[in-house]
Order: sequence, then C-alpha cells, then structure tokens
Amino acid sequence: MLSYQPKKLNMIAEINFIPYIDVVLVLLIVFMVASPLAIQDIDVELPKISRGKSDSEFKEGESNIIIVEINKEGKLGLSVNTEEFQRNLSLQDILLQVKAELLLKPSASVLVGADAGVSYSKVVFLLNELSKAHVQKVGLLTTDTME
Repeated sequence: MLSYQPKKLNMIAEINFIPYIDVVLVLLIVFMVASPLAIQDIDVELPKISRGKSDSEFKEGESNIIIVEINKEGKLGLSVNTEEFQRNLSLQDILLQVKAELLLKPSASVLVGADAGVSYSKVVFLLNELSKAHVQKVGLLTTDTME
C-alpha cells in the first residue's frame, strides 16, 4: 500500500499588491468627485485690452458710473456718477442702491476700489455679492504707476 504523504504548501513571501491598487483607485475616485465641490468660483469675463480706461476717461466718456470702495478698516463707501461719497454703508445698503441705479440706468458700470491694505478675500466677497445682485459690468479701480 502506498503511504499517504501530504503535499507541502509553498508559502509565498511576497506582498499582494492587488488589494492596495483597489484601495488607491477607490481613493482616487473619491477625491476626483469631492474636489470640484470644494471650489467656489466667480464668473468673470476679463477685458481684452492692453490698457484700461483712466479716471479722466471714465469721467469724460461715461456719466453712468457707480463706484464702490472698501477702506483699510473694511468699511464700504458708494458714489454714483462721481457725486460725493456716502461712507460707512452696510453691504445691504450698497447692494440696494446699486440695484436701484442699475434699474434706472442699465448701461451703468460698477467700479470696485479697495485700499492696498484690504485683504483679497474682502474684495472677492464684494465681487461675489455684486455678481449675485446681477451686476453685469464690473471694473477694478487701480492707481496708474506710470505717472
């Protein structure tokens, strides 16, 4: 009679990479799905000119100008058609007055100016609120460094 000898099991001492690849692919898919949700964007149509209008060109060329400014303390001011600035207004007051002016003059441009010490996030927040208020023409006030 033949004697029964159990087969020797050969142990493989290698790392099985297939489960790790599965986990990595699942994580990749999760991050690809989640990353667009974390991005907040503002639709901005950038101008196609090499040089913007100067302050004097705006004053001469257009009478429909609404200027919204943020001072270094973060307080808002408003001027319509180069009239005297109304200072220390709330964001809601600014938006109401801008909407009212745009109803009267739909071709009006809104110019946003900010002190150099104002954080970028405050300017972006103001631009976002103007966008929510359906403001179509928005420009940024700057100083001319060529002078």
